[in-house]
Amino acid sequence: MDQSSPQSSWSTTMARLSSKAGVVATVVIDSSLGSVIQTSGHYSISHSKSSQSANSARPATENGLGQLATGSSDLEELAAMVWKYVKSTEALIADIDSEDEIKLLRLRTRKHELVIAPDPKYILVVVHEISGV
Repeated sequence: MDQSSPQSSWSTTMARLSSKAGVVATVVIDSSLGSVIQTSGHYSISHSKSSQSANSARPATENGLGQLATGSSDLEELAAMVWKYVKSTEALIADIDSEDEIKLLRLRTRKHELVIAPDPKYILVVVHEISGV
């Protein structure tokens, strides 16, 4: 029987995923709280002028998870957005069929693809860079 801790399991999985071609970042999020458990890699969020002015109108003390936003990294900000996206999608699926659940989400933009694997305890996010951009 394997006695490895969840932490070592994440580290092994994240190291393996991070070594794959095109992977720029990985994030493990606590499903219930939305807090970041572990990150690897780097991801930059570029805010447009309109979103910067909208963000400046909001208090800078909270990031939507009840945590201080000052000094938060782009990966932490991405994790907060992904957590909200997963929770909204879970609500949508529950409204469609209360006996169904999300297994995998793929979100593709011109620059990146996010593969999101929700679990009752954790949410794993892998960010791929789209080649040829």
